[in-house]
Amino acid sequence: MANETVTINTSNATGFVAISPDPATVLTNDGEFAAPNLYLPTIYGGQTTSIDIGFNIVRPIMPEGNVSAPATSVTALYDFASKGINVSYVGNVVRLSGTYSSTFDGEYYQFVLNDGTLEALPPDTTEDFKALVRYEMPNPVTQNNQYAFSVTGTGETGNVTLQANIGQWIVWRYQTAVNNIGTLVPLGP
Repeated sequence: MANETVTINTSNATGFVAISPDPATVLTNDGEFAAPNLYLPTIYGGQTTSIDIGFNIVRPIMPEGNVSAPATSVTALYDFASKGINVSYVGNVVRLSGTYSSTFDGEYYQFVLNDGTLEALPPDTTEDFKALVRYEMPNPVTQNNQYAFSVTGTGETGNVTLQANIGQWIVWRYQTAVNNIGTLVPLGP
């Protein structure tokens, strides 16, 4: 029976800011933190960040304890591009960089189009419109994303491939909505 696990370490983090309250630091009812070890720092939707994630395979060696070795191959299974995030690979390190899409469930910008119809469009729309007539704030204002990675490395009996699920909290930011509205309003004729 295989007893391997995956651990991560992060480095070269840029663009992250302190978020208060940070959902990753909240204690649950059983006294455990809401964010286990396989979590990336919390970010605001619409925030530009970059972070390197190193993956390791941990295997038991009895009676000495555990041995950790860098993964030999890592593949992102999550569609980061759909959220505006670029993925690049250097050995066992994955770099995630870009501006995380700020669209939350239930959040929308409603426009009157040139033909007089109403349509909900993203704030970076290229569609011609007469006016922005409504903004709807999301509910809830936090998202807990789970990013899956396929991780291969040396296990107890040779190479093993494991799935690592890494979480990240995304927090809606009031100021992003205000900035979007301030940019959109003057664009209507």
